[in-house]
Amino acid sequence: STGASGQSIKYEFKAKTQEELLQDIIEHFTVVDKKSLNLVQRGVLSKDDFLAQVRNFIIHRGIDEETTDATVTAFRKYIWGYHVLDDLIYDDSISDIKVIDENNIRVKRYGKRESTDIHFSSRNDYLSFVNYVAIKNKTNISDINAIQTFTDKETNPKFILRFNIMTSFVTSTG
Repeated sequence: STGASGQSIKYEFKAKTQEELLQDIIEHFTVVDKKSLNLVQRGVLSKDDFLAQVRNFIIHRGIDEETTDATVTAFRKYIWGYHVLDDLIYDDSISDIKVIDENNIRVKRYGKRESTDIHFSSRNDYLSFVNYVAIKNKTNISDINAIQTFTDKETNPKFILRFNIMTSFVTSTG
């Protein structure tokens, strides 16, 4: 593939676990070869056709059907949803989700706060997610804009999602 500057970009398929596979797929379709995703965003290519391309990309690398299905689902949630938080967002018993760090995600279920077993695969995955959420919602986060509050009215038809993002500049957990 070639990058925006026209220079060749090498892509090395290096995944060993399903989480690494997902990160490789995200990197490939958002950095190395983002043409198809751009076509989807412009309405030229359907999401289903794009996900079929993703599926073929994975299968042609010798990945089994079950892992391929799970990876395509996780990729869809990452690109058009909210990654590991998607299932929590669509759970009607949950009214609030608080992400403290990559291994500490709490919810309010039926009015009571509780911990979850949901986590990001790594610190880098978590930080990438925070940046992706900001970009997806056309919000700039930096030390100057260390606290950002915004809403997403389109992702979930039942709810308006409200986000508060604070950078490490103002938090003790980073």
